Amino acid sequence: MKQKILVGSEPTFSKLLHLECRLIGEGSYRLLSSSIRLSIQPDLIADFSSQMCEIIILVSLPSGVFADPFELQHLIYRGAFKDTYVFGDANLELPSFLSNQSIIEVHLDAALNYSAGQETVLEFNIEIPLHARYPVLVSSLEQKIDETEKKFEETSKISEERLKQTLDPESRMIKLKTNMQRLEEKIFDMESERN
Repeated sequence: MKQKILVGSEPTFSKLLHLECRLIGEGSYRLLSSSIRLSIQPDLIADFSSQMCEIIILVSLPSGVFADPFELQHLIYRGAFKDTYVFGDANLELPSFLSNQSIIEVHLDAALNYSAGQETVLEFNIEIPLHARYPVLVSSLEQKIDETEKKFEETSKISEERLKQTLDPESRMIKLKTNMQRLEEKIFDMESERN
């Protein structure tokens, strides 16, 4: 039978002495490094039927972060963890705005070195690989829309100028024809008056 140490739950067999979590790395791929130290009450260790116990760690992740279940399985295979489970979004390609919060459950085996009447301290470090989900690219999308609108406006202005340039000679031709007709009429009128 396996014994489980429950920290902060009833019945409590241990006391948390130290917990330190750090995020290592930059960008989309990081490690959650945790250093944990537990103190187990000496009078309760004698009741354990085994000198091994299983420690279960739960890590709650925000919606923009996920743990790759395949990577965690690889860590089990290498002996870093006894077992792992991911609850929540496990779709690796899901963008952050469509994802939900997830929880990682990590199982570790710990040896209990029992010395009569002495406190047993378990100390361990774990590293869990984490990934940032693809962010919503609203700012770049808005930027592209703005750029497209600007290009459209520029293209419209150029088209209007070209149309003006095309229509301008045409309107000059019409004016010239109109002026020619008036001149011809005046000449005709002048010739009529002479006769």
